[in-house]
Amino acid sequence: MLLVQGVLAKLQFLFLLFLCLLIFGCTTKELPHADAPVGDSEVSLNEKNRLDKIIKRTTALNAEIDVLRESAEKHDTQLKMYRQEIQRLREHLAAQTGEGRKDLKAHIQILKNLANQQKKARNRVRLMIQVHTERVKELAADFYATQKMLIWK
Repeated sequence: MLLVQGVLAKLQFLFLLFLCLLIFGCTTKELPHADAPVGDSEVSLNEKNRLDKIIKRTTALNAEIDVLRESAEKHDTQLKMYRQEIQRLREHLAAQTGEGRKDLKAHIQILKNLANQQKKARNRVRLMIQVHTERVKELAADFYATQKMLIWK
């Protein structure tokens, strides 16, 4: 699932980059001429600045999403290690009688707590990834709407 989200985020970024190239490659036809009123060129400049801000924000969010995905993978790896160690200790506990059972049970409980912390951290990171991905989608829609306004002017 994380891999699919990563691919989608990168495709969104490439789509935005393609749209930027389209806009800035075609804007010379759409820009007002020197004899056009000053107000028109200011609007066009403001819209271009807005597009630049959207592109920068999207790039920053995509970079942050990549960092968060790496963090989620680290949490997954750590959680998997804790679960394997808990399983190993449970098997050892089943075979052991008498002395040392309390220590093993206490160690298993500590590992369970650590695993739960990793699970909660992973879920928080996944939620942040979802929020950032939704924000990128909103920015892409805003970018598309602004680009459409520029073309129709």
